[in-house]
Amino acid sequence: MREVEDHYRGLSRQLTIEEWRTQPLRSTILDNLARLTSALQ
Repeated sequence: MREVEDHYRGLSRQLTIEEWRTQPLRSTILDNLARLTSALQ
């Protein structure tokens, strides 16, 4: 499991607060929807 986590971490980058605040409304809605339905998956 640690190898998978390390692999994903190697592919990712840190999101800045400026990027988070300027993301499109569509992304915000999809993020919130995923958060709401995560317990159902």
